[in-house]
Amino acid sequence: MMVRGVEGMGVLRADYVYSYPASAGHPRGAFECRVCVVQDFWKGAFDGRPALLIATYLLCAAVCATITLTRRRQLATRAISGTALVLLVALTSQFWVVMLTEGASDLVKHMVGANFTLALVVVLTLAALCACAVRDPQDVPPPAAG
Repeated sequence: MMVRGVEGMGVLRADYVYSYPASAGHPRGAFECRVCVVQDFWKGAFDGRPALLIATYLLCAAVCATITLTRRRQLATRAISGTALVLLVALTSQFWVVMLTEGASDLVKHMVGANFTLALVVVLTLAALCACAVRDPQDVPPPAAG
């Protein structure tokens, strides 16, 4: 059941729901896409590669847990990674709610919330890593006298 759900998450947008009516002058099956960054990234990265979705989930969880539990990190950095961990719990809940209820009949449509939550977790994980790279002004030793 999990494999089927992850395959459903790999497709960001249903291919049977089109944006334009037949009378709009667009080719049949044309999609409206004004800002396609997320859709293009998702299709290029995860379409047909469900194992990569699981690896992304686990990598983000490991990185964020490590940052959150490290006491020497700034509070703001730990808050960013903690938020990502909470969103990972929400993503897991959303995934299993869909799989164990009637949402399993149309996975692509019902997994959109989980997909965008995973995309947000990736962004927050990258933000936490960038914040780790910035030195805390309190960690900088005072200049040497002399």
